Formats: sequence, structure tokens, C-alpha cells
Amino acid sequence: MVTATLEAPDRATAPPADAALGGPGRWRPLALTAICTVAAVLYAWRIGTEGWGNPYYSAAVKSMSASLTNFVFGSFDPLGVVTVDKPPMAFWPMVLSVAVFGYHGWSLLLPQVVEGVAAVFLLHRTVRRWAGEHVALLAALIFTLTPVTVAINRDTNPDTLMVLLLVAAAYAFTRSVQRPFEPGRSRRWLLLAALFLGLGFVTKMLQAWIVVPAFALAYLVGSPASVRRRVLDLLGAGAVLLASSLWWVALVSAWPGPKPYIGGAPMAPCSTW
Repeated sequence: MVTATLEAPDRATAPPADAALGGPGRWRPLALTAICTVAAVLYAWRIGTEGWGNPYYSAAVKSMSASLTNFVFGSFDPLGVVTVDKPPMAFWPMVLSVAVFGYHGWSLLLPQVVEGVAAVFLLHRTVRRWAGEHVALLAALIFTLTPVTVAINRDTNPDTLMVLLLVAAAYAFTRSVQRPFEPGRSRRWLLLAALFLGLGFVTKMLQAWIVVPAFALAYLVGSPASVRRRVLDLLGAGAVLLASSLWWVALVSAWPGPKPYIGGAPMAPCSTW
């Protein structure tokens, strides 16, 4: 009689499943790097031929470069007569880019490219914390390739920065409700999320607040803290949200010297404060 003995392979000598990709797990950062590279190429490809983006906002960036008052308030014209129809935060990075590289179409759009790629990276980091690496990579790829994302990141509209701030707020909020629960850490992340949402208000006003009810409800339901602690945390976050949203409005009211008229709809100024 002949007997055959089957021996289990030695796991120590068995080749890892990811060997072809440089070792276990090495493909994940490579995949994220590839997605961010694709995003950078899509958003920056021949931006020098895109003209001036939205000419209304591009003209304001040039005027904001003329003086500190114009910069602070987002003046549409060089003389500081009237502002654009949005708070100025989205245009501040463009003004800084113009100060470094000069006033060109591509220098106006360069901050938009950087902010767009940063939003892709942060979205991956956010989704990975609650849905895993594969879903996070898929979400980042879909976000990168969405046509409206590509279009808006190749323009001078304020939506690019607002989206980045909303994604940053989602990341911070996700950290605030994750286990293991540490009250101090959770509270700090929640307050940081509120800060990002407030800066979103200084970017595109109440559109940035659209996620606030969902965040508040999710924290009440998902946080492992006591009910009393959850309510107090949300009240603190509300205070941070209001402070980070309305500081520019307060600055408009308290500014001691001449300032531009705060405009409303494009090319049809009206007071909104």
C-alpha cells in the first residue's frame, strides 16, 4: 500500500498575496497617489488656456490685490466702491497666488487645483474611517472623475474651497464619533468640524450650513457620550460655528475707515448685511 502525505505549505516561505505590488498593503497608498495624480492632471491640464475663469471673480481678484481694504472685503473694483456677491475667503488664496506668480489665468486657477486635489485626499481619509480602504478609494475616484467637479476646479468660482471645507468638516466630524471614545478628543474634533463649517460660510454663506442639521442629528445618535454631554458638546460647537461664520460680518460692521459697499447679486449690488 502506498500512502501519500499532504503537508501544509510553510506560511513563512509562502509568497505574500501583494508581493507583485511591493508587499502587503503597499498598493493602497500607491492607488491613492495615482488617484490624486489623476485629479491634479484633470484639474490642471492646460489651465493656461482656460482664460480668466469666471471674469467677474477674476476681476475682483485683481482689484483685491490693489489694497488691504480691497483684500479684506473682496472689492470688485480697484477703487473699492463695491464688493462681489460673496464673502472674500475663496479669493484670498488667488490673491496670494497672483502676488507670487503675477496676474495670469493659470495663477488664478492654481489654488483651485490644489484645493481640488486636497478635497479628493480628504474624502478618501474620511470614507476610509467608516467604510474601509476599498470603498474609500472608489469614492475618491468617483469624486475625482465627476464632470462637475472637474469643471468647477478649473474655474474661479468659490465652490472649490467650499467643497474642501465641507469635506474637511466631514473628516473632523467622523473623528468625533469614532471609537475608542475619548471625551476630550471627541469634543475637539467636533469643534474643529464646526470651525470648518463656519469658514465655509465666509466662503459661500449659508450654502455651507446645509449639512449642519445632519451633523447635529448624527452626533446626537452616534456619539457614545452621555445625552447631557452630547447636548453640551453641540452647544459648544454651535458657538464655534457662529463665531467662525460671523466674524467677517462683525468686521464689516466695526471697520473704522472707508470700505466698499457690500454687494449682492453679480453686477447688481444690494446690501446683504
